[in-house]
Amino acid sequence: FEDDLLLTSEAREVKQRVRDALKQLPPSADMLYLEVSWESCKDIRFNHEHPAIVRAARPSGSAAHVYTRKGILKMLQVC
Repeated sequence: FEDDLLLTSEAREVKQRVRDALKQLPPSADMLYLEVSWESCKDIRFNHEHPAIVRAARPSGSAAHVYTRKGILKMLQVC
């Protein structure tokens, strides 16, 4: 996590949102961005079946993210 990240909601609510997003991640997901920077709002994709997650188009930065097991295995192949 960034050391200067400020939550915009109560910690309990943020924790529940992260849990919901993790449950809704598709099997093809490598990671979950918890916050992105410089993303074009017109390019992000919403899915009504998975309201807790949004598909980013071209995020340029992130304050925090979670890797799935699949994503970690991909990272290990690169490193």
